[in-house]
Amino acid sequence: MAEKIKIAICSTVHSHDDPRVFHRQANTLAECYHVTLFICAPFAKKEIKNNFVIIGLPVWKKKSDRIKNIILLVRHLLKIDAQLYIFHDPELLILFPFVKWIKRGKIIYDIHENYREFIQGKLWIPPGFRKVLSLIYSTIERVGIYFSDMIWFPVEDVVRHLQNGIGTKKLLVRNLPEINKFKELNLQNCNSNNQIVYIGSMDSDRGIGELIQTFSIFLTDYPQYTLVLAGPFYTEKYEEEIKKLIQSLNLSTKVQLLNRVPYERIPNILSESKVGMLTLPPMPNYIHSLPNKLFEYMAMGLPIIASDFKNFQDIIEPAKCGVCVNPNDIREVVKAMKLLVEDEERRRKMGLNGRKMVELEYNWEREGAKMVDAIKELGIR
Repeated sequence: MAEKIKIAICSTVHSHDDPRVFHRQANTLAECYHVTLFICAPFAKKEIKNNFVIIGLPVWKKKSDRIKNIILLVRHLLKIDAQLYIFHDPELLILFPFVKWIKRGKIIYDIHENYREFIQGKLWIPPGFRKVLSLIYSTIERVGIYFSDMIWFPVEDVVRHLQNGIGTKKLLVRNLPEINKFKELNLQNCNSNNQIVYIGSMDSDRGIGELIQTFSIFLTDYPQYTLVLAGPFYTEKYEEEIKKLIQSLNLSTKVQLLNRVPYERIPNILSESKVGMLTLPPMPNYIHSLPNKLFEYMAMGLPIIASDFKNFQDIIEPAKCGVCVNPNDIREVVKAMKLLVEDEERRRKMGLNGRKMVELEYNWEREGAKMVDAIKELGIR
């Protein structure tokens, strides 16, 4: 029976409270199966309920720590007997032959991004080495997919370069918010705080510095506003760079760095804001992405200012829930910010439109059901 199937969900990179891995995927699957989640956590073990347990891997601080976590994960996997293994990180592709040959398990590769483009866009990797590293990854990826029984992906562009391996199925499982966790707090509060918000990871290739500089110009006409940046920094070095930038622009009282916040706090942070920012730079990996934060903004009735990438436009423009801009044009971004903060009625309509589309289509309740049905199709006994 389905309830007796044991599933191991594995990540040596993500945090134990990751929205997609823990809050959505693991919790949803635990409604039907026995789930063990191996993931970075500040604890060794936590039982969520009878059929759902988290095994904590060390929280990594530098890239070499991630290699150590892979070794620890292998040791854990040798001790368990699962029928299905779901992997979330590209470095875990090397474990697929081991799982298939030694553990005799089914494998699902939940690929979050187009990692070939992701590698080529990473500024901390020396330019001459990016292409080489991307080619190495592509080779490992092709081998890993050969051993996979199914691939899950959040947006079509992520897998456009992949050729089907023998017997490999593909399933679009979009990274969408749960309706019940994103209640309509902001829709009831047009007098929310004078703040603009960005939710997400902070790195040099995400346009954080440019967003702060744009906000400093916006403040010339709207000095009462605050910019809230909620998300973890990838490196301490970049965090220091951003703090120095804030100080150099005299924005210490105007820009709040919340760093990593508990997932449960995100709806409240959004509900206190007037505009959600998603002005990622035009790098290949971002152009072809569809970030979770876009839908979280919509779920909270928050109008969006986003980069004019096709994937973003295809969601925002039909829904009439925000404005798409050229992220490299500071004047255009500032103009959009002014447009939304000045026109309360426009802002409210956009928020209502976004929330409506989340209720109708862009919600995890629909995606989670697809995921459970897909596992049934694997024919696990």
